[in-house]
Formats: sequence, structure tokens, C-alpha cells
Amino acid sequence: FYGGIYRDVEFFVIPKEHFDVDYCGSKGIKVTPEVKGDSAEIRVETFIKAQESAIVKINLLDAEGKSVARGEGTDVVLNVANPHLWNGVKDPYLYRVEATSK
Repeated sequence: FYGGIYRDVEFFVIPKEHFDVDYCGSKGIKVTPEVKGDSAEIRVETFIKAQESAIVKINLLDAEGKSVARGEGTDVVLNVANPHLWNGVKDPYLYRVEATSK
């Protein structure tokens, strides 16, 4: 091979205001859960490239897609009472975090 593109290439078309898809090799969102007894704190940090007026909305969804907790900001702590915990193969229950910016 003497040059040129000879492997698969992916192009990302990203708007001017976006989550930093190159932040420490991540997609610009960091989720850190911490279970404390019968409740859980979920810290959601977002790394966004935007004007200072950007608003980040965070929505925590359960396995059925129902909203469990919401918040606004680039560093949000969400609280969940009586969370359904992951139990490996027996009960692989997952929550999902959605983040949007405007």
C-alpha cells in the first residue's frame, strides 16, 4: 500500500454544540452509580462543547422505559428509592440514562 484510504472509515457529522465525543476516549457522558442501603445516587457528568447557554437535560429510565428521575445541568446527582439491582444471569435489570442538550 502506498497511500490513500484502504480500510473502513467512519465519518461523524456533529453539530457545533455537542457532547465531547473525544473526551478521554468516551462519548462525553460519565455515569457513576452508588447504592446506599435502600436507595441509590446516580451521578451523571456530561462534557459538552457548546456555548455557555447550553442546557443539558438528564433522564433516568427503568428497564420498561419509564422515567425514574430527571435533572438539569452538566453535573447532576439523581436519587432513586428502592432501586432494582442487577443480579447477573438471574435478573439482569438495567437502567438507561438519556442526555440531551439545547
